[in-house]
Amino acid sequence: MTRPQFTIRTALVAMLIAGLALGWYATVRRENARVARLAERLKYFEEALKWSKQTDYWERLATPGRSSKDKRSLLWLANLDGANLKDATILGGVGAFTNASFVDSNLQGTTLTGGTSSFQQSKFDGANLVNAKLTGGVSAFQYASFANADLSGAVITGGGAAFQLANLEGAKLIGAKLTLGGAAFQKVNINGAQFQSADLSMISPDALASCYFDTPPTYDETTKLPAQFDPVAKGWTLVKSQGTQPGH
Repeated sequence: MTRPQFTIRTALVAMLIAGLALGWYATVRRENARVARLAERLKYFEEALKWSKQTDYWERLATPGRSSKDKRSLLWLANLDGANLKDATILGGVGAFTNASFVDSNLQGTTLTGGTSSFQQSKFDGANLVNAKLTGGVSAFQYASFANADLSGAVITGGGAAFQLANLEGAKLIGAKLTLGGAAFQKVNINGAQFQSADLSMISPDALASCYFDTPPTYDETTKLPAQFDPVAKGWTLVKSQGTQPGH
């Protein structure tokens, strides 16, 4: 019986085939992950479209004077883009700050307090919220946007269903603390968000797992995550700790 002979060429061919197979498998996994992220983003836009079709949504937008008539809805539809509200304290009730815009505003050290359904669809894109305290009740911060905002050292509090479908794309939450109730933080856009030294331990692991991104969010060894949430398995990026952050 002739024994099979293995040459260097045969070994190289075998290695090449194995490498191609592994590369194909890795590509398939990356593509599946990308499709899953796109599916999450599609759900986000479907929910946003459904929200916009609600009759009361348009009725609210057509009532610009409501904030002056109803003290509970403080700063309803207010436009404070670029405002300097550093260290200010503004206290509101039900629906406060809903549809308000604080784009590029200076809210460093500011305290904004609302009740149920407060901060819904509010915009803080590009705002300075370093060491700010934002407090809302049940369903607060839904669809709110903090794209590219600096929330370093900020403390954000909300009740059940808070922060659903919110936007934290490119936001800096280094050293921030998010204290949120049950079913909060579902399907949030965390594309490129920074969570180094942040305290996310009060967020449901399932809710955190439902968040989506293309560019992985970052965290470090000091980031506090909910039990049973594996950031590695979810594609988050571990970075080197930079030490004590604002507010800590």
